[in-house]
Amino acid sequence: MSIKVTEPIITQRMILRKPREADCDAMLAIRNSSFVLQYNPMKVYTREEMLEDICTSEHEFYMELKETGAVIGAVCAGRDSLRFGVDAVALSYFLGEAHKQKGYMYEALSEVIKWAFQAGCGIVSARAFADNAASVALLEKAGMKREGYIRQCVKTKDGVIHDDIPFCILKEEYNFA
Repeated sequence: MSIKVTEPIITQRMILRKPREADCDAMLAIRNSSFVLQYNPMKVYTREEMLEDICTSEHEFYMELKETGAVIGAVCAGRDSLRFGVDAVALSYFLGEAHKQKGYMYEALSEVIKWAFQAGCGIVSARAFADNAASVALLEKAGMKREGYIRQCVKTKDGVIHDDIPFCILKEEYNFA
């Protein structure tokens, strides 16, 4: 299933919105940081690649702080590559190190999960490296259930091989209250 980001989502402290060209430098610094790349198997982007990604992105929410207008991270609602023929979306996410452990990502994921179910998804999934305790705890707090454990699943650009834990929440398990 593919759902596009059209309207922003307003949370208590953030605006989750489509990327803008003006976000390029801030997002490039976050995305290419060693903090983000430690647990995300993403390539290092050039400025040109970041601009292209921003201009073509249809499934990504940038996390903008209401108070300052600063972009602090992103949540992507992409195709769930582990499922076939069902209405599922997979979330991936990252946050700038200066904003970790402040509840921003939980706030964003909670709203994006709700948005995905309201858009017609039946399943929302995500994955976390097993050694990324903060991300594992985040997904559990967001109501997702562990679906298993994939040993030696992902090799990062620095050659580290991580075990992976897939998570999901079904629409019928989600509390819309």
